Amino acid sequence: MSGPCDRHELHLAATVRSVVRGGVVLGAALLLPAAPAMAAVDLTEYSDFGQADILLTAATIRQSGGDHIALIDQTLDGDTGNIAQIDQEGGHNEAYVTQIGDLNRARVVQSDDDNIATITQEGIGNSIDVSQTGLGNVLNGVQRGNGNVANITQTGDSNVTFFEIGNDNIVNISNPVAGVPVQVFIVGNGVIVTQR
Repeated sequence: MSGPCDRHELHLAATVRSVVRGGVVLGAALLLPAAPAMAAVDLTEYSDFGQADILLTAATIRQSGGDHIALIDQTLDGDTGNIAQIDQEGGHNEAYVTQIGDLNRARVVQSDDDNIATITQEGIGNSIDVSQTGLGNVLNGVQRGNGNVANITQTGDSNVTFFEIGNDNIVNISNPVAGVPVQVFIVGNGVIVTQR
């Protein structure tokens, strides 16, 4: 049985962090804690969200309009990778994606103005697809475990918070009533929640 020191010596965790504000990449770096190094990441070359067998960590940020904020923070916890994609149009949209683990996929598409999406994925094989159009949508989502799925569509002045804690849970929410917050908390395995 290996102790904590052995685990850290044998395991390299890679972190990719990309920050975009106002359509300009402020910083992108590949960090290897065991051997500090920095390398540029070209965010314009990758757009294969949903690819079945990906062997790297990838981040794509596309923005048009003004005053957007996008942050993708990825930590590789094995030897496969995570995929995150943020597309924003309009103005004053914000998207924050944090991924820890492997084979996690996150896509955020926001158009119009003043939309906010905050996503955290921890585990293996989680997937979230968010589409927000109209004004003033807010999404806060957490997936912790393996094989969780979430598909969220909001069309204006909507607010969804969800937590999937466990394995193989599914949350599908489409067009919630404007101004009425939706909260979903799942702790368990194989739970399916659908709201239309």
